[in-house]
Amino acid sequence: MKTKFDQKNFNLILKSTLVLTKITQIIMIIGIASLVLLSLGVLVIPSELYNIDLSEIDAFRMNIGTLDMRIPIESMSGTLNIRYLIIFASATLLVYLGSFLYLFRKVEAFLLHVKKGTPFADENIHMMYHIGKVLVALSVILPVITLPFAWRIAHLLPLDITVNLEINLGLLVLGFVVLLLASIFNYGAYLQEEYDQTV
Repeated sequence: MKTKFDQKNFNLILKSTLVLTKITQIIMIIGIASLVLLSLGVLVIPSELYNIDLSEIDAFRMNIGTLDMRIPIESMSGTLNIRYLIIFASATLLVYLGSFLYLFRKVEAFLLHVKKGTPFADENIHMMYHIGKVLVALSVILPVITLPFAWRIAHLLPLDITVNLEINLGLLVLGFVVLLLASIFNYGAYLQEEYDQTV
C-alpha cells in the first residue's frame, strides 16, 4: 500500500508551529526584558522599601522547580529585607527563560529548513542532535541553578529547608526523543542518498 502525503495539512501544521514558535520567542524576550528591568529597579529603589515585618505574616511556603521550602514565620520576629531575594529569583528565571529562548530559536531554524523542503539536510540533522543534547544537559543544569537561591534564603532566615536536587525527567525524556528523531532523520538522509545514487 502506497503512503499518501497530505501537503495541505503538512503546510498548515508547519505554518502554525512556526507562528507559535515565534510568539513564544516574543513572550520570552518580553519576560527577559521585564526581569532585567525588575532587577535594575530593585537595585535603584531604596533598600528600606523591601523590608517586611515578619510579625504580620502567619506562614510562608515556596516551591521553585525542585526547591521546596517551609518557613516557620510564626516563630520569627523583626523585619526581613527581600531585595536580594528578588534579584536571585530574577536571575534564576533569566537562566530558565534564556535557555528556552535559545532552544526555540534552534527549533525555528529547523522548521525553516523543513519549509524550504530540505528536512534531511545535514545542517538540520546536526541541529536536531544539538537540540537533543542541550535538552539532556538542561535536565541536570536547571535544577542545579536553584541552589544559590536556596542558599541565599537559608542564610537570611532560620529555615526548615529541603532541597530536592532531582533531574528534570520531562526534559531528559524530551532530549532523548529529539536525539532519537535526529537518528531517524539521519537514517532517512542515508536512504535518500542511496536512492538518489541508484536512480
